[in-house]
Amino acid sequence: MPTCPNCGKVTPQADATYCSYCGSSLQQAPAPSSFRSQPSQTTYRVGGSLNPNLAERYERALKRAERMVTVLLILGVVTLILLFI
Repeated sequence: MPTCPNCGKVTPQADATYCSYCGSSLQQAPAPSSFRSQPSQTTYRVGGSLNPNLAERYERALKRAERMVTVLLILGVVTLILLFI
């Protein structure tokens, strides 16, 4: 399994051309000065050839955030009710 030259993570697919974590190409090596010393400069092109599962990951993250907001609102209301009882 290939290791990403940008983020250093091992990709789950042996024939992957792009990293499933950061989206950078697995075919080219980064410049020696930029390896892990700077944050990833990844361009996210949803629907493009850079990272095809990025849209799916983004949608899942949005759903998780919406659930978290709902839970926090419910906890806040319950806390206010308990404070005034």
